[in-house]
Amino acid sequence: MAGANDSAEQKKAIYKKFKSDVHSTLPDLTTPDGQVLPKPEIFVFLTNPDLTVTEETTLIGFTKEEGFAGCEIMDRERIRIALDAVDGFATRFQSLGIVLSEAEQASFFSRWGDDIQFVISTGFSSLNQTLSRVLFLQETGDVLDGLYVRYELDREYTADEIGHFRIFVAMTLNEPKLNIFQILFGASDKSGRYRPQDNTWDNPGIGAGKGGGYWERHVGSLSDGDEDDANSKWQCVGTWSSVGQAPVDGLEPSCQC
Repeated sequence: MAGANDSAEQKKAIYKKFKSDVHSTLPDLTTPDGQVLPKPEIFVFLTNPDLTVTEETTLIGFTKEEGFAGCEIMDRERIRIALDAVDGFATRFQSLGIVLSEAEQASFFSRWGDDIQFVISTGFSSLNQTLSRVLFLQETGDVLDGLYVRYELDREYTADEIGHFRIFVAMTLNEPKLNIFQILFGASDKSGRYRPQDNTWDNPGIGAGKGGGYWERHVGSLSDGDEDDANSKWQCVGTWSSVGQAPVDGLEPSCQC
């Protein structure tokens, strides 16, 4: 507010500046591409001197005579009131460098504390999402060493309730990789079911044991006339076996790549 005063000479200069600013808004305004902008309806004027009600009324009447629907004059007192209000503390501190007192700081954080906390937490959440995305994109270049699928059951079952089971997952790649275009993996009861040797003595049921395997189908693996030969479609690349499962709340076929 350096140099601000309410002398007659100062106010005379302000009146002249006010009318000059009003007249400068009256000509048609155009954008660089020639588009005519609509005329403003409200005129806002900021000034250092502290104007009386009569002086403000006179200036507002002038703007209405020039075609404005309304006018807002922010003189020194109105600006001071706005900056001394809680909503003006941030502008006062950031733009004018006026330090807040302890009481003003308490009022400010009482008014805006929740919003500030929300902005901070939202910012960290956005940062975490970005980092997760970066890590995901980085991990997409890593070697895939396994596929795991878990089927969640609607409740926990006993081994006798499940008994014999078979569960398989078939996947077709969007494009062949290493000459592979289809993958099949799954599991069933009997731990030795998928071993090359005969294991007919295995007891059935998920409680007695589990076994599984994974197969690949390669590009060009079928020759003419082989479409009906199931054994020619898939190449076994591995098997596994494990102890029985009880109780059962889910099934997890897997494939080691």
